[in-house]
Amino acid sequence: MIRKFYIWHYVVFITSAIFILRFQEVLNSFTLLYYSIVCFFTVENFFINYYSFSQLDQILSPIILFAILVLVILKRNRWKFLSSRICFSNAMLIVLIFTFLLTPLIAPYNPNLQFNLSVSKLLSPFSSKKIGLIVDYSDDNYTPTKIEKYIHFKSIFEREVVDENYFLADSIITSNDINIYQRNTEITLPNGSNLKTQNALFIFGTDEFGRDIFSRLIYATRLSLFIGALAVGITFILGLILGFISGYFSKLIDGVLNRFTEMLVSVPTIFLVILFLAMFGNSLMVVIILLGSAGWMSLFKIVRGEVISIKNKNFITSSKLIGMSNWKILINDFLPLLLPSIIVNLVFQFANVIIAESALSFLGLTGNHLYPTWGAMIHQGQFYLEQAWWIVLLPSIFLISTLIVIYDFGRKFELKEI
Repeated sequence: MIRKFYIWHYVVFITSAIFILRFQEVLNSFTLLYYSIVCFFTVENFFINYYSFSQLDQILSPIILFAILVLVILKRNRWKFLSSRICFSNAMLIVLIFTFLLTPLIAPYNPNLQFNLSVSKLLSPFSSKKIGLIVDYSDDNYTPTKIEKYIHFKSIFEREVVDENYFLADSIITSNDINIYQRNTEITLPNGSNLKTQNALFIFGTDEFGRDIFSRLIYATRLSLFIGALAVGITFILGLILGFISGYFSKLIDGVLNRFTEMLVSVPTIFLVILFLAMFGNSLMVVIILLGSAGWMSLFKIVRGEVISIKNKNFITSSKLIGMSNWKILINDFLPLLLPSIIVNLVFQFANVIIAESALSFLGLTGNHLYPTWGAMIHQGQFYLEQAWWIVLLPSIFLISTLIVIYDFGRKFELKEI
């Protein structure tokens, strides 16, 4: 009889697989952490002049990986959901969480890294090439400083372009006179230099600029989930506060807010978002604020109705008599009762935000962000459907799978509460 496969088994398997497959990346991250700490104490204004969010993100990823592994093993018998049977939606949800938290560790390359086009343009999935790295050993007696070592490891993670010392080739052959042959192009190694080679497997192929699609999809997943989470947070705050004000206070306030909400509901949300994007620009924060502000109306209706039905209960009256503020009454008395309905609504709003963001980025209305989005990748791939169908298909699969998981989670939570 096959043993039951629980969620905590699956999490341990995923963390172990990431650690094994990305072992060198983990080592480089901890090395970068070491030199960051050393340089912090030895280099003046180190964080101001050298540090960035991407480096912090890279360093935190393996730490989070080990923290998840230890926490799951220690809490597997105390947290009930860890002892639940694994299913498709749970497995996909865990993959999405890992992708969001461990993006730099999972993605093999910088999402903006453009390999030399003569070799890397529009490679099909599972294409294999060679990466050549020329290392200069001309001065063996020279010992690099700590800051130079830090910059070296930093460049490994932040590399966005190829040059004469880092390139992609169909094959690399070194002869006795140390020449390199890259697609019939002969490159002579400088004196005292050495050539390091490694295999490069492009699981999902490359795009028209020679960028690794798998890495771009991983970062696009994080960005979409990040936008969805922040937008849903704004929706939660607006819907909860306005719904409470409408249902708890006078009929005049209730009438004004209710009519205003119905007016907004009658107008297609996408048109309002496009209008405000045209007025205020399409930066990332503007997109998040607009998407969050465009979806609070349904939550407003839910909170308002629940507050009206609860506000005359004895425990609410008791809270008023002992002098509790309206804010404390909302947090302590109303919110615990409203939370199940709010969570269900926000889960579906989360999916709606992801759809809206993908549609806007497909139309080119969300601007050029540092990292790619699913909609932007689909938009770029539509011009290469005949030569490179995978550029459109793969982000579409990621998008649809994410929506299925979110909707399934929302339905299960809704049925559980019912």
